[in-house]
Amino acid sequence: MVFENIDELIDAIKRVMIGEGEDVNLQDVEDFLVNLIERNRELTEKNKDPFVNEYLRYEKEALEKLLLTWRRYVMALLIKKENKVRLSSGERIEKVLKVMNSYLQVDGKTGILGIVKKEIPPFRGSDGVEYGPFSPGDIVLINRRDYTRLVERGLIDEVVFDI
Repeated sequence: MVFENIDELIDAIKRVMIGEGEDVNLQDVEDFLVNLIERNRELTEKNKDPFVNEYLRYEKEALEKLLLTWRRYVMALLIKKENKVRLSSGERIEKVLKVMNSYLQVDGKTGILGIVKKEIPPFRGSDGVEYGPFSPGDIVLINRRDYTRLVERGLIDEVVFDI
């Protein structure tokens, strides 16, 4: 499904979230949002009007929050779909992710999931692995020591869902 405009995108997201979006390709939603953010960045670079740039800044923040929420939702859907974990209706998925994180591996070592809040340039982790660059909304799998350091610096968030 290709979206002609933001209204079609929002409609598709709503349908997916209420369980009526079987025709919606989840990756198409992500790609459309990423393209909107990129287009916003290009417009901001070209534009010199401070009022328009202020609007574009608000638009970018809203789009990045929507992308972040979408990625969190898709991750929750994938966990359910794979039937690796069964969730009761009131169970919070962060409990599941703690269990899931214990099975995730980064170069043979246990890793942990996080969602990037701010730009992170490439860096060598404490485990010697090259990570990054990361952009806001990226979902990362990283070793526990670097994860803790990045959370403390406010660069990534723990993956937390309410479903």
